[in-house]
Amino acid sequence: MRTLLIAFVLIFSSFSVQSQNYVPFPDSAAVWVNATLVVNQSFDGDYICANGNDTLINATSYTIFEECISGTYRGAFRDTLGKVYIVPKDSTNEYLLYDFYALPGDTLVFYQEEFGAALEEYVVQPWDTGSVQVNGGHRKTVQVGDGRWIEGIGSDKGLFTSQFGNVSNYAIWLYCMSVQDTVQYGYSVSFGGWAGSQQVINLSCDFYLNQDELAMTKVDVYPNPASELVIFTIPGNVENVELIDQTGRVMRPKWNFSSGQYYISVGELPRGMYIVKITEAARVYRTVVVLN
Repeated sequence: MRTLLIAFVLIFSSFSVQSQNYVPFPDSAAVWVNATLVVNQSFDGDYICANGNDTLINATSYTIFEECISGTYRGAFRDTLGKVYIVPKDSTNEYLLYDFYALPGDTLVFYQEEFGAALEEYVVQPWDTGSVQVNGGHRKTVQVGDGRWIEGIGSDKGLFTSQFGNVSNYAIWLYCMSVQDTVQYGYSVSFGGWAGSQQVINLSCDFYLNQDELAMTKVDVYPNPASELVIFTIPGNVENVELIDQTGRVMRPKWNFSSGQYYISVGELPRGMYIVKITEAARVYRTVVVLN
């Protein structure tokens, strides 16, 4: 009986320590910026948010992944003490996304989205588990193929992307990840020039949404893409219009009201993708527009 009691205490203690030390996968005001590189063609960025919005799938509660700017649904996830499961968009099936407590010898069959939804299988090796320091604390890591899962953050190969080698001339990685105003993972410099490419990536690594921004209402603008004018309609009176580029720089273009519609002059702005932020007395609207 004493032996059994001691064994029970040790197991319970081990579980308690794991429970107390575990950094949960963030479910509110979290942003992941996936950077995509196609050699000799382009750099691009993909902003994915968890804004604390819940959904019920097959009688189970999940948190929604969505595109930060457009609000497009990308899937839903839940965290069960280190195992993060995802229900991808256009699906009701649940798959393993991460297992931050995987042990050597465990076989992981997990979801990846890089080249169309697929499942990857990997056997964890003794040298695959470890830890890394994040903001003064230690996070557990699991090396999976050529990617690394980081507790409370995700994968350094992108939020949903494959942990294995990419095809020739193509790569995806996690450029940065933040929760509220704190960067959990990211690069401190911008990347530019690759194999003769003239295009430069300059994604904001401190991009995040505060509580006011989370409450913004979406609005449609047209034409989109645009070159000279952007047009929109809202029920209230506009007080301010801002365009925010991918580096976080805020621009305040000229705008006017005519025949029930608002017109924003964008002809003199640099070409690229912008968050449009429209403020009126009662609320704030947001959307994304591409200038070409």
